[in-house]
Amino acid sequence: MIKEAGSVFYLGASWFPDLNEPTPATGTPGKRDRQAYLVCKRKLDSKKEALLILSKELDACQQERDQFKLMANQLRERHQSLKKKYRELIIYVKELGTISE
Repeated sequence: MIKEAGSVFYLGASWFPDLNEPTPATGTPGKRDRQAYLVCKRKLDSKKEALLILSKELDACQQERDQFKLMANQLRERHQSLKKKYRELIIYVKELGTISE
């Protein structure tokens, strides 16, 4: 939605000066203002692109972290299971030793 309010145009949620109007200080057309605006716009576009890349990288890192957590939990459970079996085996071997004596 574009509305005109004097020498300012309303675009959505932002106000932008009409860059074709003369600047108040010099009275000359705002060519430098337009160039500055374009530079800022390119910087913003670059930052948006960088943010998207970083966001994707963050998602990938979080998925990798979750996979490592899952693997760590599985290894922990496996370790506990083997420890329990080992204890049972030791008890069984001790019982066999006392039976055979």
